[in-house]
Amino acid sequence: MTDQTKTLELELSGLKGDHPLGFLAACGVLRVMGPNSGVRLGWAETHGTWTAVLHDRAATDATGAFRERIVDAVAQAATDVENLLKRFPGIGRTLSIEDYRKKGHWALTAADEDATLGVAITELLPSLGSDSLARDSKGAGPVHPSKMIMTSARQSLETTLKSFILPHINKSRNNRKAERAVEKIENAIFGPWLYEDDAHSLGWDPTTQRLHALRNKAPADDKQKRSVAAAVFLASQALPLFPCFAVGGWLHTTGFHHDNDGDWFSWPIWRAPISLDTLRTLVAQPFTRDLKERGVAVVYRCHRSRTGGDQGDYRVFGHPTKRPWPEM
Repeated sequence: MTDQTKTLELELSGLKGDHPLGFLAACGVLRVMGPNSGVRLGWAETHGTWTAVLHDRAATDATGAFRERIVDAVAQAATDVENLLKRFPGIGRTLSIEDYRKKGHWALTAADEDATLGVAITELLPSLGSDSLARDSKGAGPVHPSKMIMTSARQSLETTLKSFILPHINKSRNNRKAERAVEKIENAIFGPWLYEDDAHSLGWDPTTQRLHALRNKAPADDKQKRSVAAAVFLASQALPLFPCFAVGGWLHTTGFHHDNDGDWFSWPIWRAPISLDTLRTLVAQPFTRDLKERGVAVVYRCHRSRTGGDQGDYRVFGHPTKRPWPEM
């Protein structure tokens, strides 16, 4: 019998590597495809920018079918997240240490009840914050949030997903909305980004951020905000790749570094396709010239800036720049 498998390459033309939301969304695509899918992620330099390219190493179908499989995986992930939020209300908001630990305990002992949901919770919790650093003498209070969590309770990850994003991309509704959901997902992944959704970008998209301090208006009160809902959803699916950890009494978030100008999110861009496990390892590596020797072409970064004026404490990603390689 002749082996019909081959490697398919599909350019995700809407997802640009020099944009934090584009990078996170591309990572989210790889993650929702699953670690056993045979799919890998690389980047191609085109027209002065980097574009995500998905590689299917065990392909037996045509490019059109591969594209449809990606869209279906994203839509299924949206359904799974909707079910998770129904089962565990409040998980996308600021959790108390007690509640955080209860959810973690359930996830670790959920093999018989719902192993898939247990794994999802186990991966998600460390990306939202950590219970390692208690905020009062009794070891109580809220968990320390991840630096990826940049908005307030009024515009929390949970609120944004449930109210503004999932309704746009969930295919399990009527036929008309299902068709629209597919269109939204395809536009996010393959472009163009139309910025026609009313969802908040959760601080991850510099393109949509305004100078709220100058306007004296908090992001949660901004009625003019526009976003690419499916791209924001995909970025949320990349969060487990950036867990929190405590070192020396301080909470650190994978992918972030601190200097005299404050906190920065930085991310690598590489050419050769890599697996989800390799990506998880890569984004956790320290920023050294060794990355260049291992195939990283460029590293971008953006400042985690304060906004919201006197009405709230919000963070947004500033416009990205290339991160200079360290000296030898």
